[in-house]
Amino acid sequence: MTAAVLPLFSLPALVFGAHCALAAPCVSLAPSATPIGLDTPGIPALPKASISPETVTLQSHPVVFVTGESKWDDAEQSLGNAFHAVYGEIGRLNLHASGMPMVEYVDSDDDKFTYKAMVPIEAKPSVELGDDVQSGDGPAGTVLKFVHKGPFDELEQVYNHIDDYLAANHLTMKRVVEEYQTDRAKTPPEKQITNIYVFTE
Repeated sequence: MTAAVLPLFSLPALVFGAHCALAAPCVSLAPSATPIGLDTPGIPALPKASISPETVTLQSHPVVFVTGESKWDDAEQSLGNAFHAVYGEIGRLNLHASGMPMVEYVDSDDDKFTYKAMVPIEAKPSVELGDDVQSGDGPAGTVLKFVHKGPFDELEQVYNHIDDYLAANHLTMKRVVEEYQTDRAKTPPEKQITNIYVFTE
């Protein structure tokens, strides 16, 4: 297998999901223009189809990652810089990416959010990484896996449906990880796939 030198995913696509998607309650991961569960006035709502998540167990695996904090208005630049740094180290050290890029949303308020931008690799590096880039273990544990098939601009409504599911099942969201299965620059909007892993309590 050859080393991953260039990102597997176009950075603007990653950022779009970060900036507009998370309208999840309980941990206030992102600001929402309207109360949770209500559709934005003037914007057609997605059909209120039932959401049936799969319960899966994420296995611990090594990742190269960057953590940071960003204002929502600067999300595109911040996450773009983070993934450029991650993939830059993967290429520089001749590491091997073993999965798709992910963003873990740690916390947020109306102005800013904290994140962990990561890429799975086959094995932890034995040498020191560059500034601000770290290696460690990726997300692990039992989660609810929601799969969104469609454009990134539908993700906010998808999260509203997830909110409804959690409330109906008396669950509280602790944190969430998005895993980007397709390259937005190369994939038609209707065929884009985003895995959403929700940690609950």
